[in-house]
Amino acid sequence: MEKLLYIMLIWVVSTTSIYSQTVAGKIVDESNQPIEFANIVCLSLPDSTFIYGTISDQDGKFTIPENSSKGILRISSVGYATTYKECKDRNIGTILLHSDTQLLGEVVVKGNLPVTRMKGDALVTSVQNSVLAKAGSANDVLGKVPGILKDKDSFEVFGKGTPLIYINGREVRDKSELEQLSSEDIKHVELITNPGARYDATVNAVVRIQTIRRTGDGFGFNLNSSYYQSENVDLVEQADVNYRHNGLDMFAMFRYDKMEFRERTNVHQTLISKKQLDLENQLKYNDNKQWLRGNIGMNYMFDENNSIGIKYSIQGSPRYDSKLYTTSKVSLDGKVFDRLQNFTSSETDNELNHQLNAYYTGRVGNLEIDFNADYYQSGYLQEDITGEESEEQEDRDVHAASDVANNLAAAKLVLSYPVWKGKFSVGGEWTYTHRKDNYLNVENYVPSSNSKMNEMNITAFAEYSRSISIGDFILGARYEQIKFDY
Repeated sequence: MEKLLYIMLIWVVSTTSIYSQTVAGKIVDESNQPIEFANIVCLSLPDSTFIYGTISDQDGKFTIPENSSKGILRISSVGYATTYKECKDRNIGTILLHSDTQLLGEVVVKGNLPVTRMKGDALVTSVQNSVLAKAGSANDVLGKVPGILKDKDSFEVFGKGTPLIYINGREVRDKSELEQLSSEDIKHVELITNPGARYDATVNAVVRIQTIRRTGDGFGFNLNSSYYQSENVDLVEQADVNYRHNGLDMFAMFRYDKMEFRERTNVHQTLISKKQLDLENQLKYNDNKQWLRGNIGMNYMFDENNSIGIKYSIQGSPRYDSKLYTTSKVSLDGKVFDRLQNFTSSETDNELNHQLNAYYTGRVGNLEIDFNADYYQSGYLQEDITGEESEEQEDRDVHAASDVANNLAAAKLVLSYPVWKGKFSVGGEWTYTHRKDNYLNVENYVPSSNSKMNEMNITAFAEYSRSISIGDFILGARYEQIKFDY
């Protein structure tokens, strides 16, 4: 058992960070007007690895620590063409961004660009009625939000690392939710870089996505089909249906994904020293995956301030297998030293994953109530076979199996009330996690193992926040009790 109690005082001041030695610049548009909230990312050369990121202020100005500026700058802002500039001097000068007249298939004008503004402790970017509504999915939207860097399917907040992501107050525990959420259903995105006591101490940044509450009675249908042709065929098929009447909104979704991956590689390496060593490698890799996803649920609005809802999601993979073939020939001074052949086959039987969420958001007088509860269950059985053949060494086969099961239950309640021109919030959170791992190696090259893990976390917190002339004042306290059994 572990108990943790800490008090946190945060004073957020709206000033630019100051470093002993910095590289500075300014971002303007074609009318020489400053561009606020542009993303400035410093990339290393030649591999374009992310080094540092920041955003421009209301005057279009930005600074980067000199020790993080060795490389090239990538400057981007929605509605403008991305620009690259090499870092040579401490004063980069003025960088001009040209308007992108065609963006996401839409004609770009000032009126349909997303608006980003500070609201309390959050940087809020509008999506509804802007070109971002045509971005595609929530993944695509987050990749264009100021202060966030997208790298494939992961996100990083400048200076804070990986954020915790919420949709309508519910924590996203399955990343596929972001791909399934259409950008047209997003109202705005909030980025919090100084989370208060309501979040765990390990959380350095939070992204909150707020969706649009649709109006109008009757049935609605939406069918999407995507076909990708390369050496193989990939498919994404999705069907959505919903029914709305007065405050009731019922919905269901079904999605099928078929993905194949092929890789062929031939590599010849020569190492010349006292003797010449030649390595010839051939690789063939095939990966086949199919996913079935679905959900059903309902929301009900009692009035403008009170609503409840429940959502059940299920997903599984009826087929997931991969095969890897490698052939190697080793020659020393032109004479064959050894020929090696390796074969690896992996088949995964995914159990159906289940997720259930229920929520209530409301207001009683001036008291705000936010409640969420989640249950999540997943598991899989993976069997691997590896064969190794050598002309000079001993042949061997390796059989391994992994059986994994996960269960999670969580609930969170937050009560907020206006106090002294600010807001006072109290709440609690409960989380229970169970995981079972069984590993078996028939030949015992790797010892077989069995493990179980149980963890329960009970949290209580209180927080007071108030906006003042120079920034935001936040005072919070958080208590955690953790029980861990392995």
